[in-house]
This record gives sequence, C-alpha cells and structure tokens, in this order.
Amino acid sequence: MGGPGKNMLAGGLGRRIRAFRLRDVNPHRDIRLTCRIELRHDEDNVLHVSATLEDGNVLWSSPIYLLTRPQTP
Repeated sequence: MGGPGKNMLAGGLGRRIRAFRLRDVNPHRDIRLTCRIELRHDEDNVLHVSATLEDGNVLWSSPIYLLTRPQTP
C-alpha cells in the first residue's frame, strides 16, 4: 500500500498485527478473478466470497448456492 509497513507479535498462537500507512490516492478500483472449483454432484454446493479492503475491513458475501444438473446415463 503506502510502504512495507510493520509486523508485530500480538501474543501467543502466532497472532500478529500489521500496520502500514495508506496512500493518499489509490488508483485501483476494480479486480477480476477466475477460480476453478470442483463441484459435488450429489448435494448443494455452498460458496462464500470474502475480500479484504485496503483499510483492513473484510467483506463477506451471503451464501452462494450452486446446483449441478443430474448426470444422465
């Protein structure tokens, strides 16, 4: 973002804090990703999408249900 930032230990269990300064202007507004996911044919497939914003907030989608068509012999 605005530089390498600092990583600090924050207690046990490998917890860390990462702090960095944000840029005054961020020209990046869009992103496109492609991901192949193997779907199960015998049940519903539930997906969740998450995104971490530049200020550290995390967004989660509602469940996305993907249904496969029954396979014909």
